[in-house]
Amino acid sequence: MKNFDAIFHVAFLGIYIYHIFYFLSQFRLLKRIELFYFSMFLLSVVIYFFGFVTPVVFSFYFNHNVKTIFSAFEMSFAFIQNYLYFSFVQAYLSLTKTDQPVFKWLIFFKKINLFNLVIFLGLGILKIESRDFFSIVALLTLPFSIYILILLWKMDTLYSKVIILGTTFGLAATISAYVCVIYEAYSKQKLPFNNHATYQIGLLFDLFVLGYGLSLKTAETDKKLLASLQENQKLVEVERSRLARDLHDGLGGLLSGVKLTLSSINGTSILPNKNAGIFTSAIHQLDHTIAEMRRVAHSMMPEALLKFGLNEAVQDFCDGINETNTVKMKYHQINFKEPLEKPTEVILYRIIQELSNNAIKHAAPKIIFIQITKHLQGISLVVEDDGKGFDIIQTKKGDGLQNVQSRIDYLKGNWDIKSEKDNGTSVNIEIPL
Repeated sequence: MKNFDAIFHVAFLGIYIYHIFYFLSQFRLLKRIELFYFSMFLLSVVIYFFGFVTPVVFSFYFNHNVKTIFSAFEMSFAFIQNYLYFSFVQAYLSLTKTDQPVFKWLIFFKKINLFNLVIFLGLGILKIESRDFFSIVALLTLPFSIYILILLWKMDTLYSKVIILGTTFGLAATISAYVCVIYEAYSKQKLPFNNHATYQIGLLFDLFVLGYGLSLKTAETDKKLLASLQENQKLVEVERSRLARDLHDGLGGLLSGVKLTLSSINGTSILPNKNAGIFTSAIHQLDHTIAEMRRVAHSMMPEALLKFGLNEAVQDFCDGINETNTVKMKYHQINFKEPLEKPTEVILYRIIQELSNNAIKHAAPKIIFIQITKHLQGISLVVEDDGKGFDIIQTKKGDGLQNVQSRIDYLKGNWDIKSEKDNGTSVNIEIPL
């Protein structure tokens, strides 16, 4: 039986140590304070069992004075655990309103545990036996825990129910442990298992329930973040569209009007040769300004994309690049006849735009091939070039590829890049619908 106890304690500590590192890593990544409190609660449990229970399992005993001090510190860890646990509950349930009864009781109970912690540390320093006193204090504070559970039940939320279920396991484990201790004390009979075993089993159930609850909250947070990103993306594209219209229709119209006015002056006035050259140069600069303004407006929000959809917009984009004679753009579509949702079309267009511009800027290709295929599972997008290529492992992702990554993530898709030096690059993207 002693071997079984040892194996059980090692397994228990292993599970808890693993989850400590897991939740700390989650806290470092997500910066959510409830993850920190929960990992610290788990750490206090590990320290308690490793420092105070494991020596008993392995028949390691202290002399009377050391045992008295050791016992007081052992008792104090129960109050540390309570404080950290209810700090976790407060953060997990986002209890910040002072007018909430459960908030007031949580703060009050946390203060009680801090007070008891100081008392028992003092008893240990003074070498005063504290086990019986601890039992009395624990029984007196038990109603507070039960009342807090009742208040949480009245909140009637998914997260409060998670806390109730987990805390109920913890309380049941604590009560059963007390029953085992009292039974051994009064019956003078040793139980066939360690009297901490029921407490540990309850704590394991508590860990799994609250771990599941934390994953639920993380999932909901991710959903809210995704919804926020989607809303922001819509606002950005709406603003892009507005600016593009203002540039093209508003400023573009004004510049065109100025050009017509100046052109009419040129045709009805006699200017000195020197001034005539300056005037003609100004007209040409105005032509370039109008063309550049329209190019910027088209880049911000292509008119073809708004009026005719993704297919026409991509073809228009390729035709525009082909006119520059810098690279040959080829576009092919398969089963892509029905339009997609406008936000999805805009993001796919931005991906194509970004990948093509990256290739032109860095790879010096002769041909860029773009293919969009619509199938039962979603959309497949392929962008290939015959340029210089690059080493995928050694090359860090620049802003262009990071922008592509964020847009693909936004559409919940995945992608794969294949590239070799002097042998081109192929980007394959799958977007579910």
